[in-house]
Amino acid sequence: MKLYIIIREIFYALTITLFIFIVMEFFFPDIVQAYFSLNFVLILWILSGIVLLLIKKHD
Repeated sequence: MKLYIIIREIFYALTITLFIFIVMEFFFPDIVQAYFSLNFVLILWILSGIVLLLIKKHD
């Protein structure tokens, strides 16, 4: 159950981070993309969501 809580918090943090980065990119183009690709955050967000669903399914 502790693993579920940790993965859920990671998912929430990545969701907020992704939202903030997308808003920043919308208002200030290339402010985030100049340092790293948003694809990495998006991939981590999707993977944490899948893991979260799989853990929830097993409980």
